[in-house]
Amino acid sequence: MIWEGDGVPDYTKQLDEIVRLLSRPNISPLLLAGAAALLGVIFGAIGRAIEQWIEGRRRRSRMRRVLYQDIAGMFFEVNVINTNGGGWAADRVRDDAFGRLVGDLDFEAEDHFKSNRDTFAQLKERPAVKHIYALFHRIKDEGPATMDRNCGTIPRTLGKYISDGSLKRRYFLRAIPKQQARFLIERCTEDYSESIRQAKQYRTQDE
Repeated sequence: MIWEGDGVPDYTKQLDEIVRLLSRPNISPLLLAGAAALLGVIFGAIGRAIEQWIEGRRRRSRMRRVLYQDIAGMFFEVNVINTNGGGWAADRVRDDAFGRLVGDLDFEAEDHFKSNRDTFAQLKERPAVKHIYALFHRIKDEGPATMDRNCGTIPRTLGKYISDGSLKRRYFLRAIPKQQARFLIERCTEDYSESIRQAKQYRTQDE
């Protein structure tokens, strides 16, 4: 028995052997009954494997939708800080803004992927997701003094992972309204591209 990459067993050799046996002249009833029983076993196993594959695909799809929705929602909260960063000069204003931001960063998807670790481990996005959530947590953990800097890392990092394919554009487009998804993708990839251009300029100046 050979297992295909998607987890569905390949019984081609066994089925070919059964066809060869059934093609023999004057096949005995006992051999015919054995072949029928083997066919039942094979098709039962294939059916169970297909059911497991479909269920695994469904679970991964649901987890992706939850994760991409959560990441997008927290991005838009952080984007308010990034867009109005110049207004946080006064400590009280910055503290108030930080308090509102912390209340809005609810990490809704974390409980879901922590309680479904097997499914989360199957996602190719897992390393990128873990890094992004660590950056969101850093915003809360380090407090208002570094709020602007920590919030600024979010779009650049998202842009990096969207650009290299670690996070998929199509999943953002499926998880949230398309206009919002396009804004997120454009804003983050532009931010990342700008950081690359600036890094190249600095290296050129140093040479």
